Amino acid sequence: EYDSGSLTNASQMFAGCSSLQKVELMDSTYKSPFRNVTDASMMFSGCSSLVKIDINLMNATLLKKTFEDCSKLEEVMFNAMGTEHVTSMEDLFKGCSNLRSVKWISFDSLDNESLGAMNLFGTTSDLPLLTHFFVYGRINFSWNRKQGLHQLVNLDYDSIKSILEAMSRTSNTDAKVMKLNCSASDPNGRLAGLVSECTTKGWTITGLTLN
Repeated sequence: EYDSGSLTNASQMFAGCSSLQKVELMDSTYKSPFRNVTDASMMFSGCSSLVKIDINLMNATLLKKTFEDCSKLEEVMFNAMGTEHVTSMEDLFKGCSNLRSVKWISFDSLDNESLGAMNLFGTTSDLPLLTHFFVYGRINFSWNRKQGLHQLVNLDYDSIKSILEAMSRTSNTDAKVMKLNCSASDPNGRLAGLVSECTTKGWTITGLTLN
């Protein structure tokens, strides 16, 4: 148990803890000890034994390299609070070759300028093990054609739906591009309907195949 409710800077807090397998995330009042953290840069970088984490970083603005080189990491849950205030998440999952599920990630605060330097996974390689990527909130900026989410080739139906829903919540003031590289069965036409909604908001979607 770790009581740090007043903590705001957790940069490199557990960096290099190669034997760390889990973190108990409730303090004496049953609240996340990291709920007030704003800087979580490299917080778990190099934690090569970490497998699963459920963490509340709802007030974090900096998530640069937070899970870099967590080579055994399979699941990340942002505790249903999202990451709606984040302004930087470059290389957030760099070196996380075993990643299978990311839930409640949010891109609300990222803008076009931030996007230019952002690469969540630190690689242009596909991530065949990552099937669940659940987006919370909105995507209110343009993904460029080079990056996008094209590395996520095996996303399940719910993940694709959550991405499209987040895109559909954006404004239509700017031209936007989302590059995907995945396909999904769409028997009820829900995904096709979301694609249409995104198009009316100014999005150009490439690489998505609906069956």
